[in-house]
Amino acid sequence: MKAIDLYYGIVSCCMLTGTRLATAIFLYILLKNFVKKKRAVIASTSYFILITVLYYIPQVLPNVAAYGISIFCVFLILIIGDASRIRLKAFISVTAFVLRWLAFGTVQQLMMPVIQITNKLYSKSSILLMNIEFLLTEILQLGLSVLLLGISVRLFLRVYKNVYDELPTKEFIMLLMPMLAQVVGYQSVINYYDLYDKAMRAGVIKPVYEFNYTLLLFYLISYVAILAFLTFYQELKETREDRKEQELLASQVENLKEHIHTVERAYGEIRGMRHDMANHLMTLDGLIENGDHAAAEKYARRIKETISHTESGIKSGNPVTDVIIGEYVEKFKKKKVTFECDFHYPDSEKIDSFDLSIVLFNALQNAYEASVSVQDSFVTVKSFRKKNAFIIEVSNKCDERVSINEITGLPISSKDDEIAHGYGLKNIKRIAQKYYGDMQISADDGRFILNIMMMLQ
Repeated sequence: MKAIDLYYGIVSCCMLTGTRLATAIFLYILLKNFVKKKRAVIASTSYFILITVLYYIPQVLPNVAAYGISIFCVFLILIIGDASRIRLKAFISVTAFVLRWLAFGTVQQLMMPVIQITNKLYSKSSILLMNIEFLLTEILQLGLSVLLLGISVRLFLRVYKNVYDELPTKEFIMLLMPMLAQVVGYQSVINYYDLYDKAMRAGVIKPVYEFNYTLLLFYLISYVAILAFLTFYQELKETREDRKEQELLASQVENLKEHIHTVERAYGEIRGMRHDMANHLMTLDGLIENGDHAAAEKYARRIKETISHTESGIKSGNPVTDVIIGEYVEKFKKKKVTFECDFHYPDSEKIDSFDLSIVLFNALQNAYEASVSVQDSFVTVKSFRKKNAFIIEVSNKCDERVSINEITGLPISSKDDEIAHGYGLKNIKRIAQKYYGDMQISADDGRFILNIMMMLQ
């Protein structure tokens, strides 16, 4: 082998290694927004090792198959031990391949005029200058490719914001189709480009530079189409979720208003009883003075029944939370769910009763929905103060395995229709953080536990 051939081989090998390394680095930058950093590191490192091995073994697979195997390996690493958001991880894996292809393909076509100029200079340059020009051209192409890939990843992350939510099946198919179209386009372009290159080298045809410009235009249109499609999808999704959140919040406000009306009616009955109490006492006095003890006892029992009717069995320390808990006591009783409550309203003016009522309402509703379809189900609610923190714990029986999103800490629904799923828990988390606290979820030994912490000072 000639020294010049060895030199070109070493430079090309270094550039290809740099390409694979840059792809792995930006793959990590992309994945760390969707999974934990440790898993992202393992996935990107595995990609680099596998694509390098596939490059150095005898080529029996087409280019797209080698990249397909590497990306599939990345997908497997993302789901092993964490089967949550499978469709989202599949979409991100395919997206990584498409962004890599578009970035490097675009730069390859942009470099064609530079390569044409350097080829003309080769004939007038010394061997040393030719080697330097080749090296600088390769470095420039690698640098531009890395730059464009970085911009592509950042633009994608800026446009796609639902990094914590699983993709419903219909949305997954809708988003995947444009990406798969790009994959098919990639293989078609590679096939035609190989034929064109072979024919040009064999002297069958002359270089047709318009072909390169057409490819460049194709890559740029693909970029714009993907980003525009994702932007449009994101805007529709955000509009729909905002509308759903507003509807849910309005519903909860109406429920709280009804609870407040219930409290007002109860206080009205108590005020009425107090107003009538003097008359009741005079009537009892008269019956006893007349010696009609049987009638007096009957009259006293009626007064006692009326008083007990206005009293709630729940004494949480706040009339609104009394009504909310009392409502769920009846709901659980109808569904034969064992319910235990040791909730006490915090002795602090910092926490707004409206916020705490929304937290309690959402927590109980979440437990209720999880319990109604479970046999021998139970729900327990308790609250306590630990130094400056007010903590609420709501737990319920859970027969099915609950997957917790490793980034958000929220449970992941197995349902395709997830539009309304999780909004209650998100509201709880939002209010807890408003009071410099947080929400934590755990699921062990058939028990789902929701802990809410709110700071009192």
